[in-house]
Amino acid sequence: MKVNVDQFALDTRMRGFWWQWKRRYPFSFMRNRIEWYAYPQFKVVPRFPLHVDFEISSLCNLQCPMCYRPHRTDSNDGFMDLNAYKQGVDECAKFDLYSIRLSWRGEPTMHSDLVEMVRYAKEKGIKEVSFITNGFKLDEKLSHDLVTAGIDYFSVSIDGVGEKYNEIRYPSRFDEMVKRLKNMRELRDTIGGGYPRIRINSIWSAIKDTKQDYYNTFSPIVDFITVNPDYDHSLKDTGIDPDHVCQYLYQRLTVMWDGTVPLCICDKSKEVVLGKLGIDSLYDIWHSSLLNKMRDLQKQGRIREIVPCTKCQRSLTAQIGNQRDVKKK
Repeated sequence: MKVNVDQFALDTRMRGFWWQWKRRYPFSFMRNRIEWYAYPQFKVVPRFPLHVDFEISSLCNLQCPMCYRPHRTDSNDGFMDLNAYKQGVDECAKFDLYSIRLSWRGEPTMHSDLVEMVRYAKEKGIKEVSFITNGFKLDEKLSHDLVTAGIDYFSVSIDGVGEKYNEIRYPSRFDEMVKRLKNMRELRDTIGGGYPRIRINSIWSAIKDTKQDYYNTFSPIVDFITVNPDYDHSLKDTGIDPDHVCQYLYQRLTVMWDGTVPLCICDKSKEVVLGKLGIDSLYDIWHSSLLNKMRDLQKQGRIREIVPCTKCQRSLTAQIGNQRDVKKK
């Protein structure tokens, strides 16, 4: 089983170590990571998922050319209701869940209640609250409010340097994005006690010829730098191995903006619906007969009978380039 293989470090091993160790609750994080890797390997279904993704927004304010959004068959978009979100967080807190993420297919900073959502989860005792963003709306006020609300870490998608970034991430501008990150870094170091931790990520094709410039630009500002492979989202069948067993069915649940719970984070068009927040509890969904059937099909070598799995590219990801071919300045 391949666990967490679709994202690679474009950073030094030492910075990678500190990225992991300098979590707000490092010992809780390490325990979570042991479970994260061990449970899928041994087909152990924990009492409650190890992590929950809340898609607080399925809308996005950019139209990047490599995005999977145009390939979705589910085009119904919106923002998660605040009360529904709180209901989900309350259940997560009841089971002492380690982490939640406030993003999936859309841009979380578009949600008007993002800061309140972060604050609520932290007040309920969720140890790690994060999100992935394009960073376009991370102005000084939002950055300040997120720091004071207690966001633990976030990842900004920054594809390329200079004009390459401007082309891919239009209308966002590279120089302005660098300023936003510097501002967030200063806020977290002066009023945030070192948090949130900051990561950036690029697709490989955007930085493969300028990876040292990319690293030199951002390593003084952010804590960790990663890279993703380029995916062909038009594929209807990736040829997934029939004997593949997926990690996600033993690790996490994802809640769409309208409360729908799909099979996994790769089921972007909700082709297998496990339940719905507000009607079903996350606990019952996690232990439902349908999800257990999906687990059994995989263990029986019948993963190709599960439609979203046939479109999944994560299990096929190979190492790309020399990801640690960067030198610290």
